[in-house]
Amino acid sequence: MDTLGPPKKVSLESYEMIRTIGVGSLTRVRVARETNSKSYVAIKSIKKAEAIKFQQVDHIISEYTLLGVISHPFMVL
Repeated sequence: MDTLGPPKKVSLESYEMIRTIGVGSLTRVRVARETNSKSYVAIKSIKKAEAIKFQQVDHIISEYTLLGVISHPFMVL
């Protein structure tokens, strides 16, 4: 039973980017702080043009879909 309720809508404007903690060929993971609650999160960003160029769109969609299926309080999509 999911006691967390429906997922909330978030936007990048709700976060202050602190620093980069990891870089991949198409992605960057940053530590950010939510401006209202001051809680820290990790945000993964993907370069769309590079993903298309290197034909990784299906892989990214699969990852997004898999993460959407996972019900965990640490996951926000």
